[in-house]
Amino acid sequence: MGVDFKISRDERKLAIALAPMTDRSARIEVYDIENQNRVFKSHCYTDNLSSAVDFVDFSVDNNYLVYRDAVGDISMIDLATLKKISTNLVEFDLEWMSDGLQISEKTKSAVAYYNEDNKIMRLLKLGDRTLVVTDEIGTIRLFPYPCEGLNGRQGYYGCYAQHLSYISQCEVSDDGRFFITSSEIDRCIYIWRVVTHEGSQTPNQASIAQMGASGILASDMSPLRSSMIRP
Repeated sequence: MGVDFKISRDERKLAIALAPMTDRSARIEVYDIENQNRVFKSHCYTDNLSSAVDFVDFSVDNNYLVYRDAVGDISMIDLATLKKISTNLVEFDLEWMSDGLQISEKTKSAVAYYNEDNKIMRLLKLGDRTLVVTDEIGTIRLFPYPCEGLNGRQGYYGCYAQHLSYISQCEVSDDGRFFITSSEIDRCIYIWRVVTHEGSQTPNQASIAQMGASGILASDMSPLRSSMIRP
């Protein structure tokens, strides 16, 4: 059973974190997925992990895979050598695609806002200056990026509470114009339009506006309740 999976930015590798089973420990499997036959070829795997994996993530340069286990330990794999390396060597120089941002100094203040009573579900960037975080109670918060040195409780500048419970998934479109969130509990899918405030005191900082199925901006429109999203 998979607990998390990520595709690298160049869409050539897939990493899957598997939960521990009665006959084996937790493990991470990495596949090469760029081939004409659409047959996934095993690239490498890490098994005999001491605990379940919380998340996996690729670096934006596609060279490293990071994962955090259930007890909070961070490990990193160099995908060129297939060896585990020290996070101290590259942690501060790398950019991560999504959940790996939680280990970065640039997001420390935002991560510090959350605790055992309300954990982070997903975390990713909107453009170059905005960090979006979803949580267990179903809220979406926008933080400036980088956000080191900010007070956690005063650091976010946008909060959206349309979902009734934890947000299972969130993704940004390839062109950065749209943002989508979904919850398995309230069974709702929200589509958001990303708005960049270029003329403000915080240039290129983004906000999001809820959209309806027709694509017309409508912040008071009821959420989509179908798994099929139509333009």
